Amino acid sequence: MTCSPGTRPLRACALADFLEANPAVPVNEYGETFHMFTRTGDDASAAALVDQVADLLGVTVIDDRPDGGHYIAEKTFGRASYRIVHIPERQKRDHQARASYRDNIVLGSDQATRDDQHGHLINGRVVS
Repeated sequence: MTCSPGTRPLRACALADFLEANPAVPVNEYGETFHMFTRTGDDASAAALVDQVADLLGVTVIDDRPDGGHYIAEKTFGRASYRIVHIPERQKRDHQARASYRDNIVLGSDQATRDDQHGHLINGRVVS
């Protein structure tokens, strides 16, 4: 694989080149994925970064955003993969909203009574 100097995934390219040149180097039985998550200020610039990396890797972007998913570019080198992922802001907000109910959900009757930081849980209901 060839990468241009100054590109963001240069370390991943060096790793891929190394692993291709040294097949005796052990990799997990089921492979390993090097994940990179975009950390830019907005969805448009994050998607543009994924597009840029996809071009460098020579792959097509996987766009699952219409189904509530992520924007991904991934390339596999034997049993090692490089994946860059953009999680849209709406998906982050939706996840945070769902997670905000975590302390209010009790699974099973073995937790009928417990204290937590938000009040007391008595018979499956939070009481302040």
